[in-house]
Amino acid sequence: MGALELARAPKDGFIIGAATVSTSAANPTINPKTGYDPIKDFTPITNITATPNIIAVNPSFPAKVFKTFLEELKKSRKVFLC
Repeated sequence: MGALELARAPKDGFIIGAATVSTSAANPTINPKTGYDPIKDFTPITNITATPNIIAVNPSFPAKVFKTFLEELKKSRKVFLC
């Protein structure tokens, strides 16, 4: 909700926001109808902090390590990977 309001705000240089990985990557990937495009609607200025993330998958998913996880995603073409 905050990211959507930030995207709608005037592009006047006086408004600033802070985003997490969920705002800039997870939410738009899971729900393409978020109302904003994290690449087109925002300009990154700096990284304030880096936090660890955990990727969990269903036990039946074929990937057991991150490299295989990325390969599976690329094969499915369902996720945009930078």
